[in-house]
Amino acid sequence: MSKKARLSSSDDLLRENETTKDWVSQLPDDILINIISKLTLMEAARTCVLSSRWRYLWTFTTALDFDGIREILPRTKRYFREYKFVRWVNKVLVLHRGSNVSQFRVSFYLSSSLEGVITNWIYKALAKTVQNFELDFQYNSGHHYTFPQEIYNSLKGVRGLSSIKSLRSICLSAVNVTGEILEFFIHNCPLLDELCVKDSIDLVSLKVVGSSVRLNSLDIQYCSFMKDIEISTPNLFSFKYYGPKIELHIENVPQLVELSVRADHTVEDMFLVAPLVCYFPQLTMLELDSCNEVSI
Repeated sequence: MSKKARLSSSDDLLRENETTKDWVSQLPDDILINIISKLTLMEAARTCVLSSRWRYLWTFTTALDFDGIREILPRTKRYFREYKFVRWVNKVLVLHRGSNVSQFRVSFYLSSSLEGVITNWIYKALAKTVQNFELDFQYNSGHHYTFPQEIYNSLKGVRGLSSIKSLRSICLSAVNVTGEILEFFIHNCPLLDELCVKDSIDLVSLKVVGSSVRLNSLDIQYCSFMKDIEISTPNLFSFKYYGPKIELHIENVPQLVELSVRADHTVEDMFLVAPLVCYFPQLTMLELDSCNEVSI
């Protein structure tokens, strides 16, 4: 073989190596973890087989979204689903190495026997300075998880308060929680701008009051024993209420631009809307449902 032929062959091999080289794996850890955090937890875990470089990267994901309805139920027989889901969550939380979590979400059917397990998950989530926290148990049949008094008590201390300073949103569905606990989060989470509570039988009264309250969005839905809500905060721009007749006291909401009200039945007077009429001119979105007969 001539010298020219040998050089040509070497050039081809070099170009082939450059083409097949894994450039993605050469990226810094922070970038790769950010990419992995865009995947579902199941997909993120599968990246561990790509190479030794990727083996543990998924354990630093910042998105702990345990969506059992989507990822567990379709492939699992009904009587195995709870066991498999709990094992999955526990395993991920044991393996997870990250100290900061942008999202912690649990969505699944869980029986009353697992309240202690769920409480342990909450402790672990708060220990990772979580930003967006969600418990979604709306698929449970007649069972509601009750936010533990023991967690509330532990958060009142200096160490507990530091663990919730990063919270930006709290969403609770089919979780029994009192107004006292919600108000504690509202006043002790300086970054909290979204609060959503659905189907809580323990929520009777709620006060969102204070010039220092950062809350931008308040969403209260289908809390059967709700009696009154008091709002006075300059930062609120969105208020949504779906549920029974309540007493609504609202003032000092100069930023309010989105309002959505739905009643469980036909309403003979504007029990919710009347206190808000003076704010109508500043609204950009107004939704009124089941308010068929109105007298102000």
